[in-house]
Amino acid sequence: MYSYQIVTDSTTDLPAKLVEELGITVLPFTFFLEETSYLDDLLHPQISSSEFFHALRQGASCSTSQIPSARFVEAWEPILQAGRDILHLCFSSALSATYERACSAAEELRAKYPERTIRVVDTQCASLGEGYLVELCVEKQRAGSTLQEAGDWAEQARSHIAHWITVDDLGHLKRGGRISAASALVGSMLGIKPIIHVDDTGALCMAEKVRGRKASLDYIAEQISSTMAPGSYLRVVHGDALEDAKYVAEQIHKKTGVKEILIHPIGPVIGSHTGPGVVAAVAFCSKK
Repeated sequence: MYSYQIVTDSTTDLPAKLVEELGITVLPFTFFLEETSYLDDLLHPQISSSEFFHALRQGASCSTSQIPSARFVEAWEPILQAGRDILHLCFSSALSATYERACSAAEELRAKYPERTIRVVDTQCASLGEGYLVELCVEKQRAGSTLQEAGDWAEQARSHIAHWITVDDLGHLKRGGRISAASALVGSMLGIKPIIHVDDTGALCMAEKVRGRKASLDYIAEQISSTMAPGSYLRVVHGDALEDAKYVAEQIHKKTGVKEILIHPIGPVIGSHTGPGVVAAVAFCSKK
C-alpha cells in the first residue's frame, strides 16, 4: 500500500473499470434531471449515459451541484485515520468552486490531523482531461514518486493537457451563457459548429467557428495531432455520439500513430452544459 491515496472528482468521467484499476477514490458530484437528483457515481451510475442524453434531447432540464466541503471531509477522514496522506486532484477552479471547497476541507482536517499531509491540486482540466492527469499521477505514484513529487509534477503537467471540443447543439451553450441567443439562432441556421478550447487557466474559451459537423471533427483532430507529444495517450469523450468520436480517434491515429486510445461517454455533470453530440479530444501536448 502506498503512503498516500490519490483522490479526485467524478468530473474525470473515467470508466468504472479504469477507476478500479487505478485504485483511486472518486468523490461524486450531484446533478438534477428535472425534479430527480442523482449522484454522479462512476462505479455505480444511477442513470446510463444514453438515458441521460436521450432525456436532454427530449427537452429535459438538468442542473448540477458542487461537491460540498462536508463530502470531502467524509471521504478523506478514514484515509487519514488509517495513517495515509492524501493527494486530491480537483476539477478546474475556473469552471467550479469545488477546488475552493476542497481547500476549505483540507484546512479543517489539517488542524485535526497535523501529522498528516493533504495536498489539493487544481488540475485546470475537465472530463477525461482531468482523468488523464489522474492516470499519469497514478503512474508516477507507482514508479515511486512521493506525494510532493507527484503533486509538483501534476502542477507542471496540467499546462500540457490539451482539450479540443466541439458541440452539436448551440442551444446548450446559449442556456449556459456561453453565447447569445442571437448567435445561437444564426449559428444554427448556418450550420455553424463552435470549437472550444480549455485555456491555460482551465477556463472554456471559443477558439474557432466552422461550418458543418465533419469540419468541426476534422478541426479538433488536427489541433491535437499537430501538438501531441510522443508517447501521449489519446482520450476522446462524447455525448452519445460514438461514431463521431471514433472518427476523431481514427483521424488522430492516422496522423500520429497513437496506440493508447480510450473512447468513453462524457458524464452528466459536464454533459448537462455541453448537451448531446459533444465530442472532445484530449492528449498530452507541447502546449495546452
